[in-house]
Amino acid sequence: MGRDISLSGSWLRSMKIAQTPIEDYLKQIKANPDDTSAISGYYTKSMTEINPLARTNPDAAEKKMAALKSYLDKVKTRSKKETTAQMID
Repeated sequence: MGRDISLSGSWLRSMKIAQTPIEDYLKQIKANPDDTSAISGYYTKSMTEINPLARTNPDAAEKKMAALKSYLDKVKTRSKKETTAQMID
């Protein structure tokens, strides 16, 4: 039973991320750079766009990865909590 609940929670999180526009995560992070839930959603959503490019257009994937890393580094410098910085690292 516990495993069913865990899988269900994971599925619900995945569905929420899939349905949330990436711009919403950016707004949440701008308002609170320590919002680890928004950072995680943004990262996951970004990777769903980058992963398919890795096979079809590696150069574009590499540029998007560099942009993602740069953005997260900026969020890290704006954050006030050590746990946020650790999560980003």
